[in-house]
Amino acid sequence: MSNRKSNYPNAQQPDLEPGEMGELITHMEELRALPAVREPDEVRARVKWFFQWCIDGEVRPGVEILALSLGCTRQTLLNWQHEGGLRGEVITAAKQAIAALTEQWGLTGKLNPAAFCFILKNHFNYSDSVTVDTQQSRPGIPTQTTAEIAAKYRDILDQPELERPEL
Repeated sequence: MSNRKSNYPNAQQPDLEPGEMGELITHMEELRALPAVREPDEVRARVKWFFQWCIDGEVRPGVEILALSLGCTRQTLLNWQHEGGLRGEVITAAKQAIAALTEQWGLTGKLNPAAFCFILKNHFNYSDSVTVDTQQSRPGIPTQTTAEIAAKYRDILDQPELERPEL
């Protein structure tokens, strides 16, 4: 059983108002009932319709729901995008709009930071990167001339050698 107060993410139930889940399911069923589109002009028209549908229904657009509206999977969207052509350009533009919206929601606190990071990494190829600059050392290859080393240690070289202690 779920625990609403748990801080363990998988144990939390969505914080929904009464009727909100039913409304979301109704929206998803509306999209599932649409015929699948494949031709570039059909895809363009459906994507335009999709964004208007999101506005009218006050539904946040996302990559998964875009794929649902086209009658395909997220992987198919990615394949179309990589194929290029008109259909790929339409998908790229739609995903860019969704990425921009997601970024704005994340930056304005309207989206959980963990969800924001996950969505950008999973759908839009964002990544965490740590850059470590190291100077490449080349052992065994002198970096100073004999004269430079002698100049650096001139004071020590000019001192008389110390007597060795008797052991």
